Amino acid sequence: MKEDLQNYLANTLDSGFAIEAISPDLPLHMRRYSFYRGALLGKGLVFALVKADEQTPAEYAQMSQLLNRELSSPIVFVFKSLASAKRNALIRNGVAFVVPKWQLFLPPNLHLNERSPQEGKVRKSMRPMTQLVVIRQLVNGDVSGKNSGEVAKMFGFSKMTVSNVSSELKVLGLADFVGRPGVVRFKVQGKALWDAASPYLRSPVQRIVPNAIVPKDLPLAGLSALAEYSMIAPDATPVYACSAAECRLPEVFRCTDYDGDARSLLQIWRYDPRLCGDERVDRLSLYLSLRDERDPRVESENEEMLEENIWL
Repeated sequence: MKEDLQNYLANTLDSGFAIEAISPDLPLHMRRYSFYRGALLGKGLVFALVKADEQTPAEYAQMSQLLNRELSSPIVFVFKSLASAKRNALIRNGVAFVVPKWQLFLPPNLHLNERSPQEGKVRKSMRPMTQLVVIRQLVNGDVSGKNSGEVAKMFGFSKMTVSNVSSELKVLGLADFVGRPGVVRFKVQGKALWDAASPYLRSPVQRIVPNAIVPKDLPLAGLSALAEYSMIAPDATPVYACSAAECRLPEVFRCTDYDGDARSLLQIWRYDPRLCGDERVDRLSLYLSLRDERDPRVESENEEMLEENIWL
C-alpha cells in the first residue's frame, strides 16, 4: 500500500512526492497504524496506513486529533479500500484520507475523486420513490423479479412514477426493467447494492414538527428507533415517522404553540415509512436520517447499527 500511495500522489498531484517511514513513540492504542512522513504540495503531512479498518468515522476523527497533537502534524489516513457510505461519513467528519487510485480528501479544499462517470444524466440524489424501491429491496428483498404492474401495486405508484423509477435505476446502473411489462432485475444485491446506491441516498426526513399528541400506530423514528436497535438511551420526547399525507390527519398531528408543550416529535418523510418498516422505521432509512448528526454518541451507535445489519 505504501508504493500505491506514493505512485498515486506523485502521478496525480506532485511529481516530487515521496514518503519515509517513521516510528514515533506513541501510546499503545495509537500504534495500530504504519506511519510515514511526507510533503504534498509543500505541506508536511503524516500518513497513517490503516492495517485493519475496524473504527467508525467518528473514532477516526477522534484519533486524527490525538495523533495530530502527538506528532505535531496533520494526519492523513490511508485505506486500501472504503465503502461509499464510510467514505461519505469520513468527509462529513472532516477526516483527511487517501484511497490510492480512487480518492483523496484533504480538507478544507482538496478533494480528488477518481470514480468513472456514469452514462446519462445522474442526479446528485435519487428521487424519493426510487430510494424507496432500493431500500425496500435491501430490507425485504422482494422487489427484484416483480414486473412494472406489481411494483406499482406494491408501492401505490402511478404508471408515470414507475417509469421514472425504472429510468433512474437504469441511469444509476443499479437495475434494469427487462422485457414486457418490465421485470425488475437488480444488478447486485445486499451490501454491494447498498454501496453502489449510497452516494445517491439522502435522509428520508422532509421536516420535523412538535406534536401536541402521541399518535397511535406510527413507527418509531429518530433516537426513539435507534434506542430499539442499539444501547443508546432515547430522549424523553418520543419520535415518530409518517408520510406527508398522514400528517394532515387529526389523530396523527395536532399543532402546538410552544415546542415545550410537545408530547411527541413527528418526522414527515418523503415516502411512507411503513413500506419498509413496521413498529419502528427500517435500519437503513434510520441510518440515513441520522448520518448527519454531530453527536459522537449518536454517530457511533448509528454506524454500529449499520455494521450489524443483515444483508439480504
